[in-house]
Amino acid sequence: MKKIVLALALFSLLFSVQVLAATYTKGTESTNKFVIDRKASAKCVVSVLDERDRTIIDAFYKKNEIIIAALKQRHEAMLKAYTLGTNAEINKAIINAQTNFKNTRSKANLEYQKTAKNIWLKFNTSRKKCGNLLPQEPTVNGQNLDFAL
Repeated sequence: MKKIVLALALFSLLFSVQVLAATYTKGTESTNKFVIDRKASAKCVVSVLDERDRTIIDAFYKKNEIIIAALKQRHEAMLKAYTLGTNAEINKAIINAQTNFKNTRSKANLEYQKTAKNIWLKFNTSRKKCGNLLPQEPTVNGQNLDFAL
């Protein structure tokens, strides 16, 4: 009886090792749905991440260039405002300069948010093609970190 139990235990151990060996083979990882080639998946991930980050950087530069141009315009308008004659004219020019800057900055930030959202939607769609190799990105208050820029 001990020999039978020992033989069954040995058989089950060997069987479980074979199942594990079949699940993880060199260069691939098996999941319930499909087999992932880790090297091909890594190349996919690098490509998808590179595209996402390059486009986020470009969008961020564009937003900042617009805001810097608006700051320069505000600066010039403020300098010009103090050359005007009356206090009412000066105050009106200052308010206009500040309002124009605020509106331009708001539009630039909204455009960046829309662009970043579209970039992330494209990224999340593309990352699914890479398999399960790419982990979920961290978030702050439910938003990806790029939205906080």
